[in-house]
Amino acid sequence: MTNTSILEKLYDHAFDMVKFGETKNTVLIAFNLAFIAGLTRLAFSFFNWYIFLYLMFAIAMCAISLFIAASALVARTKNTPPEQPLPVSDKPLFFATVANMTQEQLLDKLNNQYHSSAENPQYESDLARQAIITSQIASKKFKLFNTAIAFTFGGVATPVGLLIYRLFFYTKK
Repeated sequence: MTNTSILEKLYDHAFDMVKFGETKNTVLIAFNLAFIAGLTRLAFSFFNWYIFLYLMFAIAMCAISLFIAASALVARTKNTPPEQPLPVSDKPLFFATVANMTQEQLLDKLNNQYHSSAENPQYESDLARQAIITSQIASKKFKLFNTAIAFTFGGVATPVGLLIYRLFFYTKK
């Protein structure tokens, strides 16, 4: 097995993760838009001030989530290792691990761990750098998705949880 074949597979996997991260963010954007539209219409049909406030809170949380998810789709030209990376292992086949390496570290890890051989060192160095950059992009997209989905859940679950509590568990004394 050669470094070139491993690096090409790493790059392909990282690129697939970029596409998957973009798809997740796009679906979250569509959900947030639909949810905001539905809640807006619902909010103005209620005359109860408390329900109106909770619906406005849910709309605000989904709007924040929408902005975060949309920012994950913006192209970035400068890529750096993530400040708070996704879980990292010592296996160089995981994109989150590759995102935190330099090309020298990645090539050394492949040589030591998989006993792979170098065919064209300059090409492999360039390919390693490309795999690292693509892995960094994928890591950022997943990190932004995780943040955005947390805001969506914060907006959606809080009012629904309160409503369920009020309907089924709240007893006036």
